[in-house]
Amino acid sequence: AAEAPLHRELLVERVAACFAVERLSSRVTDRIGTVIEECVRRQSARIIGDFVWLPSQSPDSWTRVRVPKGAEGLRALEHLPAEELAAAAVRVLQASIALPKDELARHVIGVFGYKRLTPKAHAAASRAVTVLLARGHCLEDGDRVRHAAR
Repeated sequence: AAEAPLHRELLVERVAACFAVERLSSRVTDRIGTVIEECVRRQSARIIGDFVWLPSQSPDSWTRVRVPKGAEGLRALEHLPAEELAAAAVRVLQASIALPKDELARHVIGVFGYKRLTPKAHAAASRAVTVLLARGHCLEDGDRVRHAAR
């Protein structure tokens, strides 16, 4: 629960590890997937996109940013929910007011321990800006993004 929202792939790996399963066969993955679906049916979890959320968590108001503690805490970019990337972008914009998109992207991925702005990292940061724009938390001004004062 402390890790939610969690990418479905990571959840499967974590559950398998709890049962000392070393190899994730399709049978194991399918079985854990069935359990996840049962949790959704019983309303003890929600699936939004590729992420499993607790029923008490709201993607629309998500503000938590989980920063890695060392190299082993680094999550793959695709395992970062857009809502969490957006929360990091809000923090960066609050401190900077406005930034060029590439610089904002560099700062956002830096929060999660990444040092280089690869195409994959840029795409992840772009997901954050898309969420912020949809929520009205930021404004695009040409190539710059600025925090929308509320």
